[in-house]
Amino acid sequence: MNGITCFIATDSGRARVSLRRYSPRLACQSSPLGYHNIKVPIDVVASPFNSDRREYYHDPYPRPEKDDPRWPSRCRCGYDFSLSDDDQIFHEQLYRYETGKMVQIGTQDELPAGAMIQALWVPNTWVGEDGRSWLVRLPGGEEWLIDAPASDGGRWKRTGNAPQFTVEPSILTPKYHGWLRNGVLVPA
Repeated sequence: MNGITCFIATDSGRARVSLRRYSPRLACQSSPLGYHNIKVPIDVVASPFNSDRREYYHDPYPRPEKDDPRWPSRCRCGYDFSLSDDDQIFHEQLYRYETGKMVQIGTQDELPAGAMIQALWVPNTWVGEDGRSWLVRLPGGEEWLIDAPASDGGRWKRTGNAPQFTVEPSILTPKYHGWLRNGVLVPA
């Protein structure tokens, strides 16, 4: 398997609005969260987040009534939500990135392997020598915060400039083991 070249995805200034219904009290086999959960996109708006993504600076979307037909009514597993189940207006930042000659837009969860974004929401103690924190989408869909503490309690050492970072030691997650070398994710 060849390596995956990293690239920077940037804030588009827009956010996707979804209506989410969930029931954390009931187990669900079809949700990666382990409980009934689904969200349905309904709009794209100017970003409601402040510059560090720690909180909304305005809420651009009026809350629909609980019986509004746009709310999801059924989980992927077939569970029918009731009006007493939890609901939420969900905002997801949209990022811009290039693939070949096309500009793509996607949420953090939709970014492909190799996408790198500034993680503006993380604690100030989780930054590199440049004062920034970076998140990388790994093969298999996991996210890796380069500047966060490692599972062994240590820290990764990154050198270079985004997206051509080299990071040591290796990356080890449940779905990926490899290195980030000169901006390329190289499998172990």
